[in-house]
Amino acid sequence: MESGAQVAGGVNIYPKNFQKRVNTICKKYNVLFVLDEIATGFGRLGSMVEYKKQNCHPDIVSFGKMLTGGYLTFAATLTTKKVSNSFLGRFSDKKHLFHGHTYTGNPIAASLALENLKLYDKTKLIQKIQKTSKILENRANEFYELDVVGDVRHKGMLMGIELINNNSNKTRKSINKIVFEEGKNIIYF
Repeated sequence: MESGAQVAGGVNIYPKNFQKRVNTICKKYNVLFVLDEIATGFGRLGSMVEYKKQNCHPDIVSFGKMLTGGYLTFAATLTTKKVSNSFLGRFSDKKHLFHGHTYTGNPIAASLALENLKLYDKTKLIQKIQKTSKILENRANEFYELDVVGDVRHKGMLMGIELINNNSNKTRKSINKIVFEEGKNIIYF
């Protein structure tokens, strides 16, 4: 699950303690708890990594994009020792992780990621993000003054604004349709 919020599904912020409860249920039933911090980590929700703020203990957690500040493609996956050890053994034990890519371990991207992590500390970026997040939080309700806004959801520097056709019945309107009606186009990255 995405950590702290369902970003791809329309910026749905999890209720308080939801992620922690999911973590507890996974541990209770011996199910791997896997978190995705690619879109929510590195300050996006106001903390370096959301799962620590939520006091969760994932078995597997993925990071990406912001490891390099978005300048180079790079990702990392961290696991618990138990998960890691399940892949260690002799070839005959069939305990190897037979997975890899021709571009895995790019040394330039890895160097950039290390320097980027140093910048987070040196520039106190998380503290700056937390201050800016407060400004965004305090001003988020201003979007409701617009007739096309039906709902605003936010946490940290992540915000989802639901657009509508009609304010009285909250009929959703596609941003693509709005932009197309203006004779423009959107390119997604």
